[in-house]
Amino acid sequence: MKGKHNKWLLRKVSGSRGKDAQKPDFADTRHEKSTDGETLPFRKSMRKSGWTHLDTSLVKRWLHGQVGRNFDVVYSDFLKRIQPKYLESYKECIFYYVTKAHELLYDEQGLVIEPFSNLFYIDKDSNLLQKHSELALKEARPIYLTSRTYSTFLYDRAAKKWESRSTTDQIIIHDEKKILTKHDFSTIDAVLKKIEQLKERSQEAINNFALQYQNTAILFSRKDLLSIHFEVDKGLECYWFLYEIAKDASKDWKVVFEGNEVLEIQRVKK
Repeated sequence: MKGKHNKWLLRKVSGSRGKDAQKPDFADTRHEKSTDGETLPFRKSMRKSGWTHLDTSLVKRWLHGQVGRNFDVVYSDFLKRIQPKYLESYKECIFYYVTKAHELLYDEQGLVIEPFSNLFYIDKDSNLLQKHSELALKEARPIYLTSRTYSTFLYDRAAKKWESRSTTDQIIIHDEKKILTKHDFSTIDAVLKKIEQLKERSQEAINNFALQYQNTAILFSRKDLLSIHFEVDKGLECYWFLYEIAKDASKDWKVVFEGNEVLEIQRVKK
């Protein structure tokens, strides 16, 4: 009999966690063929009653006490804590919670910069099991903000900007300090509610610019709005529309607004 300190790390899903687990009868399913991979279970236990899902949360709890140990030793101990009948199917389940060394990216100081999807990771130099700090996890956590007009924005840490998750025109908010407030979003919403009117003004400004330089190719070309940009540091009253014009493939057109009026037009290389 296993001692208390060597209890198994896998347990059957029971109660409310197991009420939705599918356990078909073999007699009903043996002649069926499935080609849809998404309908298959994550783990399958070869039992007469079909498959069952096992709870692996004890593995994560156990790993907290293994931090600082050589992962080869940790993994060896982990295998001893898995019931023999489940070993083949669950011998890799420790990696639900541990990121392998070759999957990590480091910055110039040798600090992990991603991924942070798992709390634990294997140090590439020492092979020790390590745990991300609360600060690192907080910094890596996706930052979302919500706009009434354009739904959800996600902050891109590398580019230091917010991008809309909407399938419509892409809204980009350049904000190096991540200081966007509810008042800022109200200002942005007020602009976006007038987006059709602003599109007309920006396209009219491009046409007038083309007429000034007698460029009929640009004048009669299709003008596709790529994105709308707000720059927090310069004040949200200043923003710009970025267009792609069919007859000007090497450049995009940037129409800069201040309030509701066009301030200037720029052609920028792609």
